[in-house]
Amino acid sequence: VGPKRADLLKKINLETVSDALFYLPFRYDDRSQVKKIIKLVPGEIVSFVGEVVDAAVIRVGRRRKIFEALVQDDSGFVRVKWFQFNETYMTEKIKVGRKLIFSGKPTHNKHGGGLEVIHPDTEIRSDENSGSLEIGRIVPIYHSTEGLHLKSLRTIMKNVVDNYKNLIQEFLPEKIIRRYKFPTRSEAIQRAHFPPGDASTKLLEKFQDPSQARLIFEEFFLLQLALAFKKRH
Repeated sequence: VGPKRADLLKKINLETVSDALFYLPFRYDDRSQVKKIIKLVPGEIVSFVGEVVDAAVIRVGRRRKIFEALVQDDSGFVRVKWFQFNETYMTEKIKVGRKLIFSGKPTHNKHGGGLEVIHPDTEIRSDENSGSLEIGRIVPIYHSTEGLHLKSLRTIMKNVVDNYKNLIQEFLPEKIIRRYKFPTRSEAIQRAHFPPGDASTKLLEKFQDPSQARLIFEEFFLLQLALAFKKRH
């Protein structure tokens, strides 16, 4: 992490490895299901694979620009749009003939009818997408700050969790872990940041996933220990 990014991380109180490990997502987007374009539903976050058949920067008025692309699969077409974008980057990535994976929330076009997706996340389709942090999985959403993109923050979190998960020490008594069928502390932190595909987004949103239940329990456990220690002294 460079100096500029470190300053941005400080704004959300991330200065140490421990800070990052316990900076948990406040919600999750379920992007695990990849659908056909014809199956897209307004208001439902979804991923779909499509080929770009048209892409252009459209000028609206004197200063405003929109990047718009028409995407197709074997079931239909959908338009994707960006109102804030880097023109050089977008024209290089969203090329006619290229297949990409898109993830976003379809809405009804107010003027021409049909569906469109505004500011979708995109990745070039490849055999490596199985390791993606953005597509084809349950995606963690963190509180961020201006200048620190969520994609970058997720990558930082993944690196921290992967590199330090084996150093996380367990402190709950084994009998408590068995009694409540808790995951280990290391497993809980890893799962809370990057849930597996079979996790329930409903439980995650309610903070009732086993990983979250374990981490909430340990907060109360430590509080009780602190109160007991204070009474003795």
